[in-house]
Amino acid sequence: MIANIFKSLIALVTGFFQKKYKVVQAEDEPIFVTAKTVYMIGENGFYVYALLMCPCGCKNKIYLNLIPGSKPTWKISVEGKTLTISPSIWGKSGCKSHFFIRLGEIVWA
Repeated sequence: MIANIFKSLIALVTGFFQKKYKVVQAEDEPIFVTAKTVYMIGENGFYVYALLMCPCGCKNKIYLNLIPGSKPTWKISVEGKTLTISPSIWGKSGCKSHFFIRLGEIVWA
């Protein structure tokens, strides 16, 4: 339990000092989700969904479908070390935040 609290604290502090969102590619959902990180979950270059923490600070996890042809679906463009997600992300429950991620930064709608 203490190890889990310590890992959560490290993730919180790391995300606080990080200025732009970064992308992490993984085969499975991480146990600890770091702030300002978008996890693309899938394998062999095919990503099923993306996962990120809500940028408002409510600590809700946001899941974005990345499967082409299904709805709703989002597209992630990675340019160098920055990412853009389209269309906007609009939470339908919880805090109901509405925002874009453009060139690694939050743009509130």
